Amino acid sequence: MTRLRTICAGLLGSMWLSFALAQGGAANGGEDQQIIDALRRWAADILVLPTDGRLDPEMHRAGTEMAQEHRARLESLLPQWLAEERASSTAPPSPGELWARSRARFANEIALWFLASGGPAHDAAWIEALQQPGICSSTANLTWLGWRLRMLQHLPAAERSAALAGERRILQEGWGATRSPPPARPIPSQEEQVQRAIAELKSGDHRVGIALPPVLAERLLSNEDGKLASLDWLERCAAHQWSLRARLPEPGVRRDEALLAYRYAMMPLAQQSLLSPEDLKELASAPPSAEYPKFARQFVVEGQITVEREVDASGRLLNVAFVKRVVSVAGIRGVRPVAFETALDDASLARATDLPTTKPATDPLDGGRKRQRVEFKWRLE
Repeated sequence: MTRLRTICAGLLGSMWLSFALAQGGAANGGEDQQIIDALRRWAADILVLPTDGRLDPEMHRAGTEMAQEHRARLESLLPQWLAEERASSTAPPSPGELWARSRARFANEIALWFLASGGPAHDAAWIEALQQPGICSSTANLTWLGWRLRMLQHLPAAERSAALAGERRILQEGWGATRSPPPARPIPSQEEQVQRAIAELKSGDHRVGIALPPVLAERLLSNEDGKLASLDWLERCAAHQWSLRARLPEPGVRRDEALLAYRYAMMPLAQQSLLSPEDLKELASAPPSAEYPKFARQFVVEGQITVEREVDASGRLLNVAFVKRVVSVAGIRGVRPVAFETALDDASLARATDLPTTKPATDPLDGGRKRQRVEFKWRLE
């Protein structure tokens, strides 16, 4: 298990804070300071840089400056968040509600950080960096900031300078600031594209110019399941890098759209930031369920998920794909809760799969296939 997947879960699963808030042990506003202190430690954990030489002196120095500047911004930003949450609530939130909402907002800011562009030169530098074979394996046990800088380290001087300038701009202009809406989530997602490519490789129908790395081939092609969800962080990093490198030379593929798909694929989901490694393992191994997900209940994730069911001429369900997600989360206002938008996916797929199927009408189009859109509304009462 890499540090990338555990640093946040270890902090946010801290039993001492949850217990203190649940017991009201921080009366008269003292719970605010406990929450601020916990979020401050979370920020320190995601911004700490390695001291083992994997970042060269120039990159380490630039990253250290970014981290110091960002921690200073958070000193005024975190109390502001809590004040906004209290002011926006129709009834005074309990300490536990305030803690959950603050965690949700922080997790969403991390996700937005991964989606953000620092400008055309910054994007071009990232695309160049992602052409380097094997870069994912060198990012093990790094924090979020360390991962980003290590991915960019081997760029030529001009591209590296543009990349660092973009990274600094993203931190300066994001994290709680009024910002443009994040770009739409690609449909199909890169996860779906990779999964489709794996299925085609297994059937012998897929041809790509870049071979699947041997470790991924063993994990995905020899495994009957072959699901990306079974991979760890570094393996998923390699899978999505492979997909990006394979897509870029294809006719008609826009580089900015391919990069956006990669960013969404590697964006830290709320589950990765807010659940412990044990809870993540339990979530991954749980059988599909149409019930309201426990994680979504805990963080008051509500919304409407639209999926499309594809049925063949005999009425057999062939595929279920997402069309649209409109999700809200307690504590996140004024921006899409991108870190939580997939929290209702598995349950929605299970519900869509459980629906009865019927044969298409006579004289069907598209080789006898029928497509039907279904909307699922998720509300907590």
